[in-house]
Amino acid sequence: MWVHLQVEFYVQKAEAFLQLCDFQSAVLNLRKAYSLSSAKEEYVERMAFIIYLQGQCLFDQEVYWDALESFTRASELQPDNSLYRRRSIACLAALNRYHDCFRLVNEELDQDSKNPDLYILRAKLHEHFSRATLCYQDVQEAIALEPRHEEAQLLMQRLLKRAQKAKNQAMNKALKGNLKDALLKITFAIENSPFDAGYLIFRKSQYKNCSSFTLETAPELPGLQTLSCVSVESRCI
Repeated sequence: MWVHLQVEFYVQKAEAFLQLCDFQSAVLNLRKAYSLSSAKEEYVERMAFIIYLQGQCLFDQEVYWDALESFTRASELQPDNSLYRRRSIACLAALNRYHDCFRLVNEELDQDSKNPDLYILRAKLHEHFSRATLCYQDVQEAIALEPRHEEAQLLMQRLLKRAQKAKNQAMNKALKGNLKDALLKITFAIENSPFDAGYLIFRKSQYKNCSSFTLETAPELPGLQTLSCVSVESRCI
């Protein structure tokens, strides 16, 4: 009976400190309740949540390192809670630790491959590193899982708009006879929209134009006409 009263006392103190946003004191009192009570899991869950709240407050104040520490501690108390892990990812992104973000996002996808939000998160990381094709693939995965996913639709529109702009630039370059830059632009368009047949056809035509231009303007050298189209194209690029 006495132990039960002590546990209840510490729990109430913890809640009072929480109302004052004194997270550390709240956790300290819950630890005392935890040490006395047989219902361990209940207090572990509550402590993790309070530490998470502390981390969120720190994140909102842009104190990202301390927020990351709080989210990490919450995750250690409750390893199966994906919310705490994903807040750690947000902190890492805010700290420009993008490679660590990739690692954690990939780990999350290994555990939850049907979550469109995770694909969009990784797509944004790909976009940051100018990996347009990988970004497109992850956006496609997200839309396949949730066709009306608003963020996925916006990101897809951005990719397609970027691709169309590059295609228009490629056409202008080609009309001016700048074949090398035209190839670079249309290749960039294809990276942002890999399955657009029109872009692929246009690039193929530019390869042919580049090949013809190179053969017509090159000096007559023995064996020049036997060069493969691939080798000529590679020099143009």
